Amino acid sequence: MKKIFTILKLLPRSLYLLFLIGLLLKSSLVKPHIEQFYANIILNFAFFWLFTYFGIIFHEFGHLFFAKIFGGKPKRIILGYANLVTTMKVAGIKIYVKKKLLRGGLAFSTFSDDKKSKIQKLFHHAGGFLTNFILALIFYLIFGYEKHFMGLEQLKSLPNIFITVNFLLGVANLIPYKLKSEGAKQANDGLSFFRVLLNKTGKEENSISENDFFEAFELMEAGKYTEAIIMYEKFIQIHPENPNILLNTSACYIGMGQFDKSYETLKKLELIAGDNEKYGYRHYIYTNLTWSALITDDTENAFKYAQKAFKIANQNMNVMLAYGSVLAFTKQFDEAVKILSKLVDFNYVNFTLQASIVLIYCFDSLNDEQNREKHFDFVRKNINKFSILDKYIYQKVTNLINIS
Repeated sequence: MKKIFTILKLLPRSLYLLFLIGLLLKSSLVKPHIEQFYANIILNFAFFWLFTYFGIIFHEFGHLFFAKIFGGKPKRIILGYANLVTTMKVAGIKIYVKKKLLRGGLAFSTFSDDKKSKIQKLFHHAGGFLTNFILALIFYLIFGYEKHFMGLEQLKSLPNIFITVNFLLGVANLIPYKLKSEGAKQANDGLSFFRVLLNKTGKEENSISENDFFEAFELMEAGKYTEAIIMYEKFIQIHPENPNILLNTSACYIGMGQFDKSYETLKKLELIAGDNEKYGYRHYIYTNLTWSALITDDTENAFKYAQKAFKIANQNMNVMLAYGSVLAFTKQFDEAVKILSKLVDFNYVNFTLQASIVLIYCFDSLNDEQNREKHFDFVRKNINKFSILDKYIYQKVTNLINIS
């Protein structure tokens, strides 16, 4: 129940305000005709907005549902973007809830076969928008649909709003285009679906099962880098130039503090995929290169890599963190503060912690004692949550400002 309330807090205050204003106007006896008119407009919009959140959640679960039907194993859902707020597990499925809920989501499933059939791939990609369309159809068959629904002068029925939201979400995801996900352009469900339908996905490597690849990813995510590296090194022997394998291997080396090995792996990866615009994770190549170069005191290359990552995905929080940190360590403090401050939310630790570590150095150099101490207090309270990278950056900062 506590986690449900946590999620409800993520809904914008403006949404709650719309409901409050709409209900107050609806109950008012003063100038009833005019106030009822505005109350209906406000409440229609508020319910449309609220049901959009539900529609997104149903959409992501739809991917997992259809994957399950066609032989897949549902693994996880990520709802929203930015700072991680809470996690939960439902029926063996990990659910990650992030701060900006309306920014869409991601659903992950694996298949036992090393190579998915075309039908499995099609329904895996189509599961989200099919679910939205099916829900809209079910509610239409049960409740019908008002002929003049789009007019605002009357308060609409909740089933009609639900039908409209799900139909529009289905259409929006069926239309093929590239959208920004985690700050970089990725194919949406519709584009992925039509690529498979028209056989434009290319030949799929089938020597590594999806279950094995996902197991290695989960080991990395849990901080079990040594175990993950063992698996990734086996994968590299099979596919020595697979960008995803090399990228995750570099992340493991960074997590272990083996920045020289990370740098070596990433330099190889840069030659393979650094200029390939079709590879959707190029910004992570350059972000990881930034950290590896920065920690090994190759500041000049760190700045070059950070600029490349920022040019590709300047709204990605990992990219902003790396770029802002490099700006700080090249003494461009005002620009660093401008970027890193966007990542700070003292209600959440993940991005705020490392941003605050670097901001200590920025504000110390700018003689802003008040902000320096504010970030120092936050860092001290969360020092037990440091990653290996955080420890290196913190040591670098404390050495520069001469505080142990």
